[in-house]
This record gives sequence, structure tokens and C-alpha cells, in this order.
Amino acid sequence: MKLSPWMIRMAEGRTGITVLSAMEATFLPIPLEAVLVPLMIARPSNALSLGAWSLVGCLIGTAILYLMGLLLADPVVLPLLDWLGLAAQFETVKGRLGGGQLFVTVLILSVSPFPIQLASVGSGMLGSSFAILMAAVTVARGGRYMGLGVAAHFLGPRLRDLRIPRWAWVPILGLLLALFWWTSRGL
Repeated sequence: MKLSPWMIRMAEGRTGITVLSAMEATFLPIPLEAVLVPLMIARPSNALSLGAWSLVGCLIGTAILYLMGLLLADPVVLPLLDWLGLAAQFETVKGRLGGGQLFVTVLILSVSPFPIQLASVGSGMLGSSFAILMAAVTVARGGRYMGLGVAAHFLGPRLRDLRIPRWAWVPILGLLLALFWWTSRGL
């Protein structure tokens, strides 16, 4: 697998993937895994480190959104949710974020197509426990990123040696995304 120079720098460092992960956890609508998985496969020896720094970035982004919700709910967050058309989605989980179901709700949202950013900002808006939010994100996203890291560490060399034509990646990834969407619909 051939990587571009900026991806090589990101795979060998920690700042780039941490910043990218923080951006994904706050406002970037592209799944981090789209960049993370190829980096892990290309550099299996760095896969666990990439997973750990991705988690750090995700926690930074989660903390930023929590603070935005806590401090800027009325002047910034609520109008932004309305403008983005996410107010209805936020209302569906609002009660679960403020109650005793915060940990489980964040775990479920982390594996569903629902924007996890709404859980972070919503927890801040409702004054929910910051510690519980961070613990849930650590378990959910940490499990995801470190699981990918372990898989890439052990399977990366074999996957890297596969010669799959570029045109085949789009249907393969589309099928995987459709499968993920279909399995998470019931959550």
C-alpha cells in the first residue's frame, strides 16, 4: 500500500492523528476510520500508538463540545443545532443524557450512525456528569480504535500484501458501510 507523504508523516507521528481525531469528534463529518485504517495497515508497528493517540484526540474533542454545551448553550449551540437541522435528533436523546442512563446512552450512540457530537454537547447543556461522559467515550471509542489497532497489528502485514485493485475498494467499503448501517438501525 502506497501512502502519500502527508499520510506517512501522520502514521509516524502523533500530532496529526490527534488533531484529526479531535476535529472528527467536534465538527468534521468524515469518519476517522477512513484515514486511520489505511495508516494502521500501512504501519502495523504503529497501529496501537495510532489508536491511542486517536483516543486522546477524541477525548479532547469531547471535552471541547461538553464545555461549549455547558457555557454557550443559548447563544451558540441551540441556534447552531437549529441551523444544522439537528434539533430534533438532539431532542430524542435529551432525556437519556440528563438522567442516569448517560453511560449506556453514549455507548449506544458511539456505535450507531447518530452523531456522537450531540451527546457531547448535549451532556454539557444538561450539566450531566463530565466524568461519566469521558468514561463512556473512553470505553466506546477506545475499544473501537484499539480494536482496530490490534487487528491491524496482527493482520496488517497480510492485508498490505493483498493486491486488491483500487476500483474494488469502493464496492467493498460501500458494502461494509451498508452492513454497519443495517446492523445499527435497531439501536
